[in-house]
Amino acid sequence: MLILLTIFLLIFTPFAMLVLHLVRPKFSIQGFLVVLAVLASWPMVLLARTADPQVITLLVWKPDILFSISPSLLIDDISWFFSLALMSVSLSLIITSITHLGQSFRSGQTHIRAEDEIVEGEGFSEQVISSSKPSIIDEYGVTPNWQSWAGILALTSFGLVAVSAGNMLTLMLAWAALDFTELVISLGQVMDSKSRERIILAFTARMAGIGMVLLAGIIPWSQGYSLSFEAISQSTSIYLILAAGLRLGVLPLHIPVSQSLPPRQWLGTVLRLVPAASSYILLVRVANIGVFGSITPYLLGFTALAGLYAAINWVNSRDELTGRPYWLLGTASMVITSTILKHPMASIAWSMASLLSGGLIFSMSTRHKNLIPIALLGVINFSTLPFTPTWLGTALYQYTNAISETIPPLLFYPLFIAYLFIHSLLLAGFIRHILRGIFPAQEKSPVHIEQWVWLLYPLGLAFTAVTHFLIGLWFRPNLNETPFIGWIMGVVTMIISGVIVFLSRRYPQVVYRRDQSGLTSSLNRFFSLEWLYRLFWQLFRLLSRLFSLLSTILEGDGGFLWALVLFALIFVFLQR
Repeated sequence: MLILLTIFLLIFTPFAMLVLHLVRPKFSIQGFLVVLAVLASWPMVLLARTADPQVITLLVWKPDILFSISPSLLIDDISWFFSLALMSVSLSLIITSITHLGQSFRSGQTHIRAEDEIVEGEGFSEQVISSSKPSIIDEYGVTPNWQSWAGILALTSFGLVAVSAGNMLTLMLAWAALDFTELVISLGQVMDSKSRERIILAFTARMAGIGMVLLAGIIPWSQGYSLSFEAISQSTSIYLILAAGLRLGVLPLHIPVSQSLPPRQWLGTVLRLVPAASSYILLVRVANIGVFGSITPYLLGFTALAGLYAAINWVNSRDELTGRPYWLLGTASMVITSTILKHPMASIAWSMASLLSGGLIFSMSTRHKNLIPIALLGVINFSTLPFTPTWLGTALYQYTNAISETIPPLLFYPLFIAYLFIHSLLLAGFIRHILRGIFPAQEKSPVHIEQWVWLLYPLGLAFTAVTHFLIGLWFRPNLNETPFIGWIMGVVTMIISGVIVFLSRRYPQVVYRRDQSGLTSSLNRFFSLEWLYRLFWQLFRLLSRLFSLLSTILEGDGGFLWALVLFALIFVFLQR
């Protein structure tokens, strides 16, 4: 019941904030209310873990002939891990955003990102990050306000419903609520018609993911089973993986339309992480079944391609906010691969890494040398070293008997190398971005930071890093059953990542120029599916013109006669 109370609290708080804003529009009141809500919600989620799975029925739908199941919540270890991760990320984002109010530019300083340096090249200009200059991320000039905090709480509440969904029906309802909320927020951030068109098309793609889950539910429903996670089989798991992959942008490979939105730090991070968590939970449920068949090598190949593309762009990104879509795409490929290969614990480990490691680095709006311990803890958490939260993620490198039946060794080991480089590139990019402005130490910052900020800000960041570490301790593997490859993969990954970071610092111009190369730009345009969006939009306009023509005809002087003609045609067609 504590999870349910948390959901109600997070939904009620934004409405209370709106009423208080209308009655007494004081910013401090809104900040106090949102902090009180998250501080009360996090302990409730922490204490919600139960020894036995618990099912909470939300509504009872009638008649039973049409609705064999009703919306419900499932409280077990898996949903608890995801709920705790979402609440920790939300708490960290809200605390770090509040500390932004204690920062102001000193007199004589302009509102410019000091770490960005423009380098003119032949035919193009590019931004180069200088680690020797102050690294202050100010959410691109946007000050946190109560509307963004209300959006964070609302999205988190819907996310808790999604990760705690007791069946596929509840999950689809939560997906729909998340998609609609994201649609409203995204449309409020952009004004030009082109971006709005792409947002609508992206919303349609997410709805297609819901349709894929419905398609997967037809199979068990036709056999007399309900839309529960226990009814997932080999025949339905492929549809569910495609549904999650479609929403995450991995299967088929495409960059979500959110990349074109302003890279806001706090609300923008929740807009990316919460929908991702709602898809990860489905992948973890499916991971107990896996996908073993003739289609498995193709799924793994496309997933590896998506991961390599995302990892390369992540390590080459200007900063962590610019590379945020690639982080989610790269880590999602690791989750999907673990699901396909039937490694549920590895799927959980990579899901937690995507949410909590991502939440940590995306929350760091201010850099200082005193944050080195938190940054190092974040790097260790994502390293897959023994006894770290991602240690179980090394299971996807294991060539088990079940895998050998569908994937020959000549195909598995190239995939093994591909995912080793995917993780190494993601880790190298994580190190590069999280240490930017911290090591080497930054110069004197142009931003004046009040003393109370240095009390709350590290605590907000530590919440995410420590929670990730504790989750790793809670589901640590059996040491006697850990293979040799699980002990060494973390060390190998750290070595490769260290070499990549060294080369990027030693030869920075090579990295930045490659990021701006014609080949990379062409790949970005292709994988962003801009060409496909244009095609869909042309079809949409053609259909709208057709309907407009029909409307004009039917509303004209001869509209009644045309209606009779159409009715006669439909009647004749049905008679056949």
